[in-house]
Amino acid sequence: QDTNQGIDLTGKCLVFNITGNEVVYGGGCGTGTKFALNLDLFNFSAGTGNIGPEGCQVYRNQFYGFDYGILASYCFFANIVGNDIQALVRGIDFETVQYVLNIKDNYVEMQGASATQGIFGRGLSGVISTQINIDGNAIGGTTITTCSGIQINESGNQNQNHVRIVGNRIK
Repeated sequence: QDTNQGIDLTGKCLVFNITGNEVVYGGGCGTGTKFALNLDLFNFSAGTGNIGPEGCQVYRNQFYGFDYGILASYCFFANIVGNDIQALVRGIDFETVQYVLNIKDNYVEMQGASATQGIFGRGLSGVISTQINIDGNAIGGTTITTCSGIQINESGNQNQNHVRIVGNRIK
């Protein structure tokens, strides 16, 4: 508790198994956007350049009270399965995920007036090689004003291609 980020995987992190954690936001950590789990690239100055985490297995975690439950800004192959997420802005937010991203069997509760999307695939400026599978998630909300259950792309950008949305429950 009392941190802006619960788990931060930035850069060359290979085959991570994030399982069975309870990450709860608590007050007193100052300002800033709050992330329970952040997957992002790091631009190495020598050698290979931009590298993100790879092989991220995110199973059966509880992420509560953060602005963003899971922010997958950049990664290679990720499974986000069976998590219980309560978020104030976005439950699961993904951007540049190369190859395969599976978002399956999660419970996403959106809460508060700032909630915007349960699952959000940000629009990209260029095409990437990916397959996104969004299956069997339950998305609900309490005390929200306007919130989309699932949103893919946004105005001005596109390129979230090959997205499969099957069997989700949005209430």
